[in-house]
Amino acid sequence: MGTPRLHNKKSTHFRYSTLATLVSVLLTPATLAQQMEDAQTDIEVIEVSGIRASLKESLNTKRFSDAIVDAVSAEDIGKFPDENVAESLQRITGIQLNRGVDNAADDNFGSGEGTQVSVRGIRPDLNLIRFKGVSVAPNTIDRNFDFSILAPELVNKLKVYKTPAADLQEGGIGGTIDVETVKPLSNPRRKLVGSYKVQYPELNDEPGYRVSALYSEGFNDDTLGVVLSVNYQDVELQRHRYETAGWIDRPIEGTTGRIPRNFRYNNRSQQKERTGIYGALQWQPNDDLDIELSHLFAEEVMRDFGSQPIYPAEVNPSYSRINGVLVPADNENGFARFLAFDAINTSPARRLLALDRDFTLGLQSTALDVTWQANDDWTVESKLAVSKGKFEQYQYFMQFWGDDDFSIEYTDPGQPPLLSAHASGDPSVNGLLFENPERYFLNVSNLLDRNFTNDMTDFATDISRKFDIAVLTGVKFGVRYTDSNHEAKRRSIDGNSIVRGLDPLITLDNYIDLEHPEKFSPSRIGGVQYIPNVDIGSLTNDVSALYNPAELAANGNDLAGNYEIGEAVTAAYVRVDFELGNDLRGNFGVRYLETDQSSDGFDSASRDPISIERSYSDTLPSLNITYRLNDEMLLRGGLAKTLSRAPLGNLNPGGNINEEAGPPATANLGNPYLDPFRANQIDFSYEWYFDDAALFSVALFYKDMESFIVNGFEQRVVPGFEELGELDVTQPENGEGADISGFEISLQGDFAFISNALANFGYIANYTGVDGELKEDGSDVPGISDESYNLSLYYENNIISARASYSYRSDYVTFPSYLDFPVYRDGRGQVDINARYTINDHLSLIGSVRNVTDEETYDYHATESNFMSYTVSGAIYSVGIRGRF
Repeated sequence: MGTPRLHNKKSTHFRYSTLATLVSVLLTPATLAQQMEDAQTDIEVIEVSGIRASLKESLNTKRFSDAIVDAVSAEDIGKFPDENVAESLQRITGIQLNRGVDNAADDNFGSGEGTQVSVRGIRPDLNLIRFKGVSVAPNTIDRNFDFSILAPELVNKLKVYKTPAADLQEGGIGGTIDVETVKPLSNPRRKLVGSYKVQYPELNDEPGYRVSALYSEGFNDDTLGVVLSVNYQDVELQRHRYETAGWIDRPIEGTTGRIPRNFRYNNRSQQKERTGIYGALQWQPNDDLDIELSHLFAEEVMRDFGSQPIYPAEVNPSYSRINGVLVPADNENGFARFLAFDAINTSPARRLLALDRDFTLGLQSTALDVTWQANDDWTVESKLAVSKGKFEQYQYFMQFWGDDDFSIEYTDPGQPPLLSAHASGDPSVNGLLFENPERYFLNVSNLLDRNFTNDMTDFATDISRKFDIAVLTGVKFGVRYTDSNHEAKRRSIDGNSIVRGLDPLITLDNYIDLEHPEKFSPSRIGGVQYIPNVDIGSLTNDVSALYNPAELAANGNDLAGNYEIGEAVTAAYVRVDFELGNDLRGNFGVRYLETDQSSDGFDSASRDPISIERSYSDTLPSLNITYRLNDEMLLRGGLAKTLSRAPLGNLNPGGNINEEAGPPATANLGNPYLDPFRANQIDFSYEWYFDDAALFSVALFYKDMESFIVNGFEQRVVPGFEELGELDVTQPENGEGADISGFEISLQGDFAFISNALANFGYIANYTGVDGELKEDGSDVPGISDESYNLSLYYENNIISARASYSYRSDYVTFPSYLDFPVYRDGRGQVDINARYTINDHLSLIGSVRNVTDEETYDYHATESNFMSYTVSGAIYSVGIRGRF
């Protein structure tokens, strides 16, 4: 798809000269038996080896917790065809997976991999992510956490807290997700585990690979332990995407109809390198003292590039429209829809976009955990973590313009249109693949450099005291201080005047290969079978030579993208544990916190620096009760007040004014006075553990969201722009709240109840139903799918293990208002398969297929017949070897 670029990338990453040595060490990689749970969680110690044992471990985590908790253990991760932690989390009841990242309503730079997760319908940025019991800095443009950079090999267990207790850090109004790693002394025997996989993406002819290694051992009479885990992945994924830029009302041939702004299609290649390193030292000099020091480095470097033909469908003075076809309004749409036309150019209108951008996502976290058992009753634990997350983007945006005539036929609502093109004035010359490239000149070119850095320091001390007085079994109290800083920077160069002033102009014929067009999902997307093959690398090199990087600057509206948000949170809590007889146990408590917030940016009118500070406090009570019906059945209940803080970008004190829009002009402003999302929640669950690795459970939940941030719109005068009159102002504001309710059903076990011959076969099934409405107008809460479910069937004996899994998520709103209407993502299901064949005690063969049936992703605007995008990412096949010593 193009030669490698010669210019320097904005972001650099570690390249390890020892990688070849690492691969040689991985002669016999395997799964790692993982054992021990932290003593304070009151969870049984179970050695994990295989599907059934890992299910027991996960169920014990749930069964012996003092809240409503779900978990997935290491062997579950190893047994799934999962490329990252998000793919594993979606198997948990109530977890819904996002694939890719929605940069804007018309821009998603994913390739089918799981990235972020919602908990019980609550969108990703409103859930708290912790690593080893402490919060970590986000690695995205906001509070979201992208799990794709964390390899499953790093993880021992994933725990999802759905009801809080007073000692649980606030911030997850949907839930709190804890990522746990291997503790060095959990099993001090020497272990060397590794794997090597070759990956074959269906849409790309070039295979990728993934390598991992883990070493663990105890020393000095097992008082000192070490763990080192390293993983590396190099793969190029592709996605084929047909899209519009949204639908909009426009006058056409004497009437008004809804039309797409344009039609466009692209092949987007994503070259990904992922590196993960985790190391930990644990020292237990005696039975009373436990000290662990750990460090995590995780990074993804991705080049995202490709070409994109654009057919402008919106009314445009650059061409005249003939043979237009309109259909009247119907009950579904309520408006006339424009279905087809022929465009005759009067000036260059048809375009070819060339996009070349680098992304870097990163996380580094260093943590110190000290636990002191003062005596049989008193325990003191202190944790200190310093983390840094980053998201960087360096982008070349280049657009060729030409004067081909073209035709659009959109007669199959909900599906992409049929497209055709030919040389202007000469229908005999086909132009679908830009066969006359010398007539296309570079007319638009700009360079964007933006990055987001998040620095966080988290310190906590917890003191617990055991009691045996009447119903009182324990008291726990503590303090926590979290200091975080989010900095956004945006700089750009507008190169339009540069490329338009060249003599001669840069033309497409220098970069297109007409003889070898790229395949474009034949017969699946709008009848387009090929896409122009453009040498993106050479084009970017030539264009980059026209720019002086020293000219990158934040000017004009770019200043709105430069801001800094600081938060200092001081919290204190007390929790009381109680037990009535042998059947009733629980905890109650209260958490008090004070938040000091600072927002620094640039005034939207004067462009002068502006700084706004504010403080607020919250009191968060909680209650969790567990009642044992018998040895197999539990009833649980929970009451709590929870919160999640406002999106960081919304707290920007500045904004931008677009004087060229309209009239009227438009304003997009931030709001540093936003309150957090606050909710009162109530939870119930019934759990029946009818076998060692079997469960039937039902859970009910309700969240009364007292506040819910929404995008407000009004027409008003903006200070500093009085001469423009009333502007169309979009600004986040504190809404009236939302009601969210739902239920979960889970069932897992084996088929031994039918016949002992089927004892090696098992199943895992769960279903989640959620309903969410905004109190303002009853509209859907963004990000909530009405239903989601998972079904896994597995087989396991001493030699063979295999699992097939299906996951489904129904429609949900991705953007609540885009061109006056919401954007939806259609329901989607996916089948994944993985298998392992054990050769001997040390070696096994592994294989997996992700997205077996090659499911696509479909977005629509306002109604299902108005397609927004149609994306195919293909299946990914993996084969490899794993060893253990």
